[in-house]
Amino acid sequence: VNDILSNKNTKLVENTFSNSSMSVQKTFKLAAVFNYYIMIYGMPAQGVGFDPVKITFLVNILTEKGIDPYG
Repeated sequence: VNDILSNKNTKLVENTFSNSSMSVQKTFKLAAVFNYYIMIYGMPAQGVGFDPVKITFLVNILTEKGIDPYG
């Protein structure tokens, strides 16, 4: 165990790049009910989430109009 922990099998690797950058981007599409919610009521406060009563109200309206609220 001491032999393994003594850095016996380690190699120094030098970075050959002087400058580098990396970014990650994730895009997603919200269901119609959430898009309408945000348009009508605004974005919910962080940590609060969407109001279930308002979501239910919007689901009923969208369904009546022939729009799939979760599609």
